[in-house]
Amino acid sequence: MFKPREANTDRAEPFNNGPCPDCRVHNKWCFCDKFPQLKSKTPVHFLMYHREWFLTTSSVYFAHKILLDSELQFRGKKDVTPDVQRMKPENYTPLYLYPDEEAVELTPEFLANLAAPPSLIIPDGSWRQVKRFKRRVPGLSSVQSVKLPPGPLSEWHLRTSPRSDGVCTFEALARALSIIEGPEIEDSMMEFFRIMGNRF
Repeated sequence: MFKPREANTDRAEPFNNGPCPDCRVHNKWCFCDKFPQLKSKTPVHFLMYHREWFLTTSSVYFAHKILLDSELQFRGKKDVTPDVQRMKPENYTPLYLYPDEEAVELTPEFLANLAAPPSLIIPDGSWRQVKRFKRRVPGLSSVQSVKLPPGPLSEWHLRTSPRSDGVCTFEALARALSIIEGPEIEDSMMEFFRIMGNRF
């Protein structure tokens, strides 16, 4: 269930002239006290193009903050190579959530045939950047790509997808976890997502 975390008392006082360092909106509209604390049964590993972290439009910034056990690595930093082995935890089947040419649809039937429970690798960046991740990051090419079944249109208004059926990374992850674990975690994530969308 959706459980807001305690507000960060170390942040700047509300109503000053700067943005909140946690939720990135003007302090007048700060929603840090609405952040849920969510634990996924499925290991989630974000692979983000490094400049995305600083963009207000980055939905993964928030997904990583509310999923307490998620891990994040950066792609594109000079002399830094992502540790793909960390994205392949023992006793799990890693899946790369991106609709490339080799992607299979993520369904209960597909999951039932896996040799071990799934873990998720979530690439984040522009569509053009993410398309290159799998062939440029050593060790990713062998990971099975998966795509979401058809679903509702995106509710994210801060960035437009080049695909008419595209959703932001936060929404894609919420839907994927719903397929793997059930609808409760998606409901909690999307409740926060809508609060977040209304503050920007």
